[in-house]
Amino acid sequence: MDFVVIALIIIIIVIVIPVLLGYLFYRWLAKKGYKKVAVIILCGVFGFFAYNIYFAVYPGESFYEDEFKNEAFRDLPKTTHFLKKEASYPDFHGKYGTAFLIEVSKDDFNRLESQLLDDKRFKREALHGSAEITDVMRDYNEKNIVTGLARDDDNDRRHYCFIGFFKDKRTIIVHTDFY
Repeated sequence: MDFVVIALIIIIIVIVIPVLLGYLFYRWLAKKGYKKVAVIILCGVFGFFAYNIYFAVYPGESFYEDEFKNEAFRDLPKTTHFLKKEASYPDFHGKYGTAFLIEVSKDDFNRLESQLLDDKRFKREALHGSAEITDVMRDYNEKNIVTGLARDDDNDRRHYCFIGFFKDKRTIIVHTDFY
């Protein structure tokens, strides 16, 4: 029951109040004789909200680039091409997950795999499941991951990071989970 009340309050704050204020502003400008200006401003405000809501739910590639840098402590290679990406929206407790498949050149693949194998913050581990990883791996077989590395973070047990290297020597899966 508490969740329903909180969800309704959020809907009212995020949607109803801005729409009501926008409508009142439109009526005020229309009464002043600026109806076309009011329509343009109103469309601009709604466009701004729609743009921000869309990219909050479906983040762009820069979000995943930042995730990789935060998790692997290095930038994605220049040859990176995103194949699939999935992210959940954070819940009330900050829990969210990401998963993305990238393709890089064979040289970048070998370099990155070697660097992470030598990095003491990572240990060999198998892939753990989540809704995001299931969506991303739908067309890929987990058995094709030849090297799986997880970040060993003793300071934060509520955090999981996995980077897997496929046997084709070009495809890499990155999965993070905060819970």
